[in-house]
Amino acid sequence: MLEAGAELRRDGLARQIGDAHAKERARAEEYYAAAVDSLQRRATTAPENRAALLRARIESTREERARRLAEIAENTVPATRSLPTGCTC
Repeated sequence: MLEAGAELRRDGLARQIGDAHAKERARAEEYYAAAVDSLQRRATTAPENRAALLRARIESTREERARRLAEIAENTVPATRSLPTGCTC
C-alpha cells in the first residue's frame, strides 16, 4: 500500500515537472542551434585558418549540446526513495 501511494505521488510530480522539462529542453535546443548557426555563418566567410578554428568550435558546441540535453534529462527523472521510519534526513 505504501508503494502504491509512493507511485501515485511520483506520477503526480512527474506530470508537474514534465512541462518544465520540455521548456528547459526547448530553450537549450534553441540556444545551441543559434550558436551553431552563428558559427557556421562566420566560418563560411572567414579565412581558412580562422574557419578551421570555427569548425572545431562547432564540433565542441555540438558535444556540449549533447551533454546539456543529457543533463536536463537526468535532472528530471522521477525517483522514489524509502527512508527508515523516524528519519530526519
